[in-house]
Amino acid sequence: MTMVKYTTVDSMLLYYNDETYFNKFDALYANGKVLNLHAELSYRSSDKFTATLRFDQYGYSMDQNEKAWHRPNNEMALDLNYNLWDKFILKAAIYAGGKYYVRIQDSLGYVSQKVSGYMDANLGIEYRYSKVLSIYINLNNLGFSRYYRWYNYPSERFNALVGIKYAF
Repeated sequence: MTMVKYTTVDSMLLYYNDETYFNKFDALYANGKVLNLHAELSYRSSDKFTATLRFDQYGYSMDQNEKAWHRPNNEMALDLNYNLWDKFILKAAIYAGGKYYVRIQDSLGYVSQKVSGYMDANLGIEYRYSKVLSIYINLNNLGFSRYYRWYNYPSERFNALVGIKYAF
């Protein structure tokens, strides 16, 4: 699937770092236009395997502000799922965001700064004991590196989430 979307946005919510607290954000509402080029490719092999690749390219034209603060110029996602014997669900995902601009306070007001993009890889496995009960483990940020999805606000490093699902 492909899509081209051109939107005029009134009061787009943008974030910038607080002048006093470096890891706190303030909100700014700005008018502008957004061009989004979206492409998505999915593959499904019966009920066992699915793969989805998504890509978005953004173009921002702001009315008053220089840049669309903290809005990446592109985003990509790859999701893979495999159903093994209807008991084990194996998942893998990679998410990435391109470069973006942030607003930095200085003595003359503010300046814009370009920030590198980010990438995150995750794995998960779920064991379905029955139709209503399952347990799972998700391993997140397998690159073991800290990236900054938001300027001066680091992401979690490698972490694991273990849980139980019960359907009523």
